[in-house]
Amino acid sequence: MTWMTDAVGWVKAPLAATQRESLIGRCAVALKRLTQPTNYKPSRRLMSMKVGITRGDCSTSLVIRETRMCTRYSLTSPQEATRTYFRCVRDHAFPPRYNIAPTQPVSIVRTGADNARELVLVRWGLMPGWVKDPNGFGTLLNARAETALEKASFKVAMRHRRCLIPVDAYYEWTGTPGAKRPHMIARIDAPSLFAMAGLWEHWMGAEGSEMETMAILTVAANATTCTLGDRMPAIVPESAFDRWLDVREVRDREAWELLRPAPDDLLRVTELRPAINDPRCEGADLQIPAHTCDAQAKPPTFL
Repeated sequence: MTWMTDAVGWVKAPLAATQRESLIGRCAVALKRLTQPTNYKPSRRLMSMKVGITRGDCSTSLVIRETRMCTRYSLTSPQEATRTYFRCVRDHAFPPRYNIAPTQPVSIVRTGADNARELVLVRWGLMPGWVKDPNGFGTLLNARAETALEKASFKVAMRHRRCLIPVDAYYEWTGTPGAKRPHMIARIDAPSLFAMAGLWEHWMGAEGSEMETMAILTVAANATTCTLGDRMPAIVPESAFDRWLDVREVRDREAWELLRPAPDDLLRVTELRPAINDPRCEGADLQIPAHTCDAQAKPPTFL
């Protein structure tokens, strides 16, 4: 039994009718706990739950797992460098950000009404236009590339609202809750900038309020990042920027073909000091490697 959400379930062994009803009930409760909106906490990026039924010789187990995804990144390149790299004709002022977290304002590159590229601010956490009550809808930080063409939350954006997310590094964690080890994933060579594939949406409430939001598309991890988790952001090469952003001429299925794991020689992984674990911290010192002595590091700045 598999659910087409970020949670995946497995059932083993045949089920009697009473067992099936009990399991379905437990599954509904577990899925609700995993998908209900919560305040962002790094320790909740990977959650699992297991329920089981044993009766005579019939044993059944259910595992619900939330896959590790991209939930933090940085954009520290100067505004002029970012505008030049992405060939934007319109942009906005933005400061260096070393610890960008979900639900915060973030920069994306998209094609405007005049077909020119623009750098605009949106909220990280996609809100589909058909949502009536945003307070009762979970925050969609990531979209699995494998199902983006079929899922109701993403398929329209795949056709009409594709974007690029400028970054110069993203972060992943290993270890157990309370002992998380942060890692920075960045390009091996210059330029430091690269682009994650994204989708954006325009939401309008019944009372007239408006909000633009985005989600990051993810793919299977490559050989460089697979020790950190089973997913990575889909990275669009500079040569494919035009095809990904062109929603007028390039169909969603053709654009979807660009969503592949990055080449193994594109990125490097650096373990960092634990200060970056706190999404409230900001500053260049967050990217100091873990092996650096304490005397070289300054206390982090809190937002």
